[in-house]
Amino acid sequence: YRTRHTATDELRALKLVPVEDPETAARARREGRHQAGLTHPNLVKVHDLVVQRGYVGIAMEYVVGSDLEKLAAEGPLALGDALQVFRAVCAGLAHAHAQGIIHRDVKPGNVLLMPTPEGVLPKLGDFGLVKSLVDAESHGTTPGASMGTPAWMAPEQFRDASSVDRRADLWSLGCLLYWLTVGRRPFEDPNYVGLYDRVAAGRYLPTHQVAPGLPDRVHRLVVVAGDHAVQVHRQPRVHRLLCALDGAAVAAVAPVGLVALTVAVDADGEAIDRGEQGVQVPGD
Repeated sequence: YRTRHTATDELRALKLVPVEDPETAARARREGRHQAGLTHPNLVKVHDLVVQRGYVGIAMEYVVGSDLEKLAAEGPLALGDALQVFRAVCAGLAHAHAQGIIHRDVKPGNVLLMPTPEGVLPKLGDFGLVKSLVDAESHGTTPGASMGTPAWMAPEQFRDASSVDRRADLWSLGCLLYWLTVGRRPFEDPNYVGLYDRVAAGRYLPTHQVAPGLPDRVHRLVVVAGDHAVQVHRQPRVHRLLCALDGAAVAAVAPVGLVALTVAVDADGEAIDRGEQGVQVPGD
């Protein structure tokens, strides 16, 4: 829901999860708690967590604008914009990883695009499948369970989401980079088992076959990123992807990554069809 704080008059996004399912409620509390501990321009900020009237409520930063998947559906992004969005997601995820937080659901639909006077600010959100590496009891995933969005999941996440580490997010980053530069997902199959087979075998078409018009440096970038993110033997650090992006031995992970995109908002500067107003939660 789109809500308004009664004391500060600020807009907030409110995610409500029914507590009638104890496992789902516990996961929502973990999501809010871990995301509240993350402060980075490229991550959606959580401000408060409340449990009342049969719901867990996560009050978070209200991001005006669309998400990356919806925006890309209107037409392909310019290459420079696509790479800047990728850098921003890398920067936010690197911060989360430094705090021992694994997202486990990095995909275009979870990348929000917030308009600012300087440009569009990409923000990674929806930590509903979050796992903490510093709190072994916090991920709440049954051993052997598969959790995530299949087309963006690493092979080990199919087999046992409870055991994944940073490398699962790197796999998703590699898939995101491929999608941003090529315009399609690297792994596609209408059948779940068929999709897993493709992911487990690493069977995807190289960028030069599906998008031969891309500059050579982009083909090399996706291949290098693939070495770290879309192969079985992956390096567990986001900065290696940024090194490939920058063509440097050392790359910073701090850039915000403002992008000159256009995001649809209404006359009041609010996002179109992003939620409802008028919901009040005591304490927020």
